[in-house]
Amino acid sequence: MLSIDAITSEQKLVRTCSIWRALNDVGDVPSLLILQSIWMQKGRFSEINKFTCLPKAVLSNRLQNLRDAGILDKPSSEKSSGTGAYRLTAKGLDLFWVVLMLLRWESAWSEAGRLGKVELIHTPCGHAATPVPSCAHCGEAFSTETVSWTPGPGIGLVRPSYSRRRQSKVKLHDKDITLLFTESAEVLGDRWSVLILRAMMTGLSQFDQILDDTTMATNMLSARLKWLQEIGLVHPHEGHSGAYRLTEKGADFFPILAMLQAWGDRHYRTPEGPPVIFQHATCSHELLPVVTCNVCGEVMKLGETSISLKW
Repeated sequence: MLSIDAITSEQKLVRTCSIWRALNDVGDVPSLLILQSIWMQKGRFSEINKFTCLPKAVLSNRLQNLRDAGILDKPSSEKSSGTGAYRLTAKGLDLFWVVLMLLRWESAWSEAGRLGKVELIHTPCGHAATPVPSCAHCGEAFSTETVSWTPGPGIGLVRPSYSRRRQSKVKLHDKDITLLFTESAEVLGDRWSVLILRAMMTGLSQFDQILDDTTMATNMLSARLKWLQEIGLVHPHEGHSGAYRLTEKGADFFPILAMLQAWGDRHYRTPEGPPVIFQHATCSHELLPVVTCNVCGEVMKLGETSISLKW
């Protein structure tokens, strides 16, 4: 079981971590749709607009946000004309393992993922591959059952800003568009749901515990828990009033968050160090998450893995 010591009893402050920091830049559905479009080699504004079906004003806003965050850029020779294709920066390309984990989860759990098929070819071994979340120290796969969370030297508190406007969730599977991932993007694109999953993955199960950890309004937390139940990620803990448990599907979202945290550690790390440290019980080392090929066992690298849609 995962556990983390409480570090504060102050209200309205949430534990910061690299997951939270990363979600500030990529944690909404429009941004994830844009990144999908660019991964599919559709990088011009008109191509992204057609691929995502986003309103042009929303698209322009998110493109600018992603550029401001250093995730996207345009070829310098085409910036002035406004017709160039957006491209991923080194920071954006570094999201590759997060993308692979999204694809892995989508294939295993999403209805859209089961109906369609994303094929990954690992060039070094020449096989169709399933990405495996692995520990760089021992090479073994990791999961919520084998990883514990402990506060790191960079742990801190942040006052979250919640929108007071009622927001309708984007139903990606209802859209007539071809996507690499749908349900996983809906979950990752709702940062408050991710905050709930983070709390539960660190051992919190009671409604009041999750409420204190996320600092969400009671009605907002109730609505998010209801949605997470509807899509099969959490369920009430039978025999424990007011408590919830992760389902197998919900627990399997952990590798996505682990890769997102590793990416956040690389790009948002404070001078003090990482806010949270993962410990891998299998080898008793700090977890350094990598993605390996299920066939050859080697690390899957950008440029050595092709992604294609098979329908």
